[in-house]
Amino acid sequence: MKKFLGIVVLGLTLQGCGNMPHNHYFNLKDSVANYNNIASGINLGDSKSSVMNKFYSLNQDLELSALKTPLQYSRSGKNIYIHFQRSAFIADGNSTDDEFTPYIFINNILTEIGWVTLQPKSFGDSSKVYTGTDATRDILEGLLELEQKRTGTYTGN
Repeated sequence: MKKFLGIVVLGLTLQGCGNMPHNHYFNLKDSVANYNNIASGINLGDSKSSVMNKFYSLNQDLELSALKTPLQYSRSGKNIYIHFQRSAFIADGNSTDDEFTPYIFINNILTEIGWVTLQPKSFGDSSKVYTGTDATRDILEGLLELEQKRTGTYTGN
């Protein structure tokens, strides 16, 4: 009877270990390793649903604090969706931009990957100071210009 009771107590004790901090660490490490395996199979022109299906398995075991909220905009009749995929892990307890890769979809088609298109266009002008609104506007205008060039509808305005 004591042996049986000891097994039950041990089982109940170990059952609570599922959400230990070390599991969070290993889930992040696994997610990043698996991301590096599938990233090369994602290409510009892929559908949003195709790309997001590939990311689903990477993100399902991550805590919300390990993810970055996507952005959504609608400008000039185009729907812009930016998904930030966890692509790196620095074991410092923070989730910072350098640990994510943005995937930019315009009208549900992957049109850009990476941070370069999400940077404000200052072109080295140190006198130009961006506020959040100015930077967001310029980024959106830049994305729309890229989309117009890609589709052949750019008029240079």
